[in-house]
Amino acid sequence: LVNAVHQIIERGVWDDELRRESMNDREVLVRTITVTQPDGTIRESFRVVVEGTTFAPIRSEWKGSGTSYEYDFAGLTIKGVRVNEPGGAPQKIDTGAWQPFFDYYGGMMELFLATMPRVSGGIFTFPAATATLGATAAQDSIHWPLVEVIGEDVARGAGGALVKAWRVEANTRYGFYKVWVTDTPPYVVRTVLLLGPGGRVTYELM
Repeated sequence: LVNAVHQIIERGVWDDELRRESMNDREVLVRTITVTQPDGTIRESFRVVVEGTTFAPIRSEWKGSGTSYEYDFAGLTIKGVRVNEPGGAPQKIDTGAWQPFFDYYGGMMELFLATMPRVSGGIFTFPAATATLGATAAQDSIHWPLVEVIGEDVARGAGGALVKAWRVEANTRYGFYKVWVTDTPPYVVRTVLLLGPGGRVTYELM
């Protein structure tokens, strides 16, 4: 993390795994993320399940600092339970959206951007549910992030080697992302999230 006064702060290590599995006779993608702080404690964890070919959301889970959520998605239906403050009472969600959507904000984020067509200058958008965006977010609303494929670039891959990648930029409810993606696994090699005046968070593949 580089804050607004340009202090560099190590936030920890982001462990990320993507698996293709079978669930109820259909192929799914399961992404698990664990963010470990420099002192070894776990800051937050995600588990996201989507349909294997369309990325349609199935289940999203998150835990962090005594708060959590669990969501199940089926078509336009959204059911879930949120704990919005440590020791707080669970908030039950039973609602729906007016059109099909992706759970971009629930943990697919920059990985979802790696699915965009590789066309320099291409501009895309997609419907993203806001339910998993935060405790005060509308549980039945949809947001349309704006995504632009800037073009081919280079970034540091595993082991520090320079690799050819595509730079994709996204204007989202989380903030403004720059993501470097490759045409082959591991796909996402670098992510920069721009914050406020001069701040940014950078994730680089190790």
